[in-house]
Amino acid sequence: MKMKIFFTLVLLINIHSSVFACEQPEAQIISTIVELEMAPIGCVARLKSESTPFFRSNQICPLYLAEVLSEGVFINELNENGKECRLAKGDDLSGIIYRDVSGKIVFEWLNF
Repeated sequence: MKMKIFFTLVLLINIHSSVFACEQPEAQIISTIVELEMAPIGCVARLKSESTPFFRSNQICPLYLAEVLSEGVFINELNENGKECRLAKGDDLSGIIYRDVSGKIVFEWLNF
């Protein structure tokens, strides 16, 4: 009986903490950029489902592919001249993307 109560409490704590832990939705992605738009201090990469062979949402705090395709991905790095995006149309976007506190979907640089 005590074990049942213990496991029930552990389950409830896990469910409760996972519901409230979602502060930053994220996903892993491998995709090819189909279009780039300049934005203040960066650029926005547009993607298509056909150019995205891999997309895996976080299990606890998911970011969905539909959101990424409709909003694009903000890339916060420009070239040395400060006027062009570090990536270009046709380049691969591979890494982690997440929704930041301002609501933008942002690419996290990993292997650069």
